[in-house]
Amino acid sequence: MKKETRGAIFDLDGTLLDTEVIFDKVMFEYVQPHRVTYEELMKVRPSMYGKPREESVKILFNLAGIELTEENIQHWIEWRAPRLNKHWTSVQPLEGAQELIEHLASNKIAIAIATSCVRDAYDLKTAEHGWFKKFDVIVTDDELKEEGKKSKPAPDIFLLAAERLGLPPEQTLAFGDAPADKESIIAAGMKGIIVPGKGMDMSLFGEEHSNIQMLKSLADYQS
Repeated sequence: MKKETRGAIFDLDGTLLDTEVIFDKVMFEYVQPHRVTYEELMKVRPSMYGKPREESVKILFNLAGIELTEENIQHWIEWRAPRLNKHWTSVQPLEGAQELIEHLASNKIAIAIATSCVRDAYDLKTAEHGWFKKFDVIVTDDELKEEGKKSKPAPDIFLLAAERLGLPPEQTLAFGDAPADKESIIAAGMKGIIVPGKGMDMSLFGEEHSNIQMLKSLADYQS
């Protein structure tokens, strides 16, 4: 990590923890009765990565031909919650994630989480991973909304995490896996590392940007 970088901010799902495969399974179970194939779901899933729940549900319902009503949204939330929650305590770290966090912490680099999931889900996903206690700051999407700020791809969540670390954006390095993360990091004026999920369409990330480095794995990051 460069001398001028004093902190690092991490997305959670698909960046540190291998949660996307669980989302895939539960979403497919929900839309399959609407004659949606797994292949069709996988085509739109990357557009949901890094997005808050209210944005993802619009994409999912549009695919399945489900009317976007408050009643249907609430049904989806209540239906999916127990199915997701039973998996969260067994979710595994992605390659290089734990090692990188422990390395940064041991070198006194301030570290934060900036995630589009809500606090209850964050707590379940990280409960079995003691290395998350090394983070100095956690910002979840519900806490972001309480501050009256916008979700990714707006820069707000990365900026709020940097603010709580007591660091200016230019002294922080942000990590993510999704196009929404890339947009958010660039808009925040930070440098970033993007590790795209397996099989993700790289064209979704748009043109190269001088502030963004693309890697195949967090294990490939050289600090």
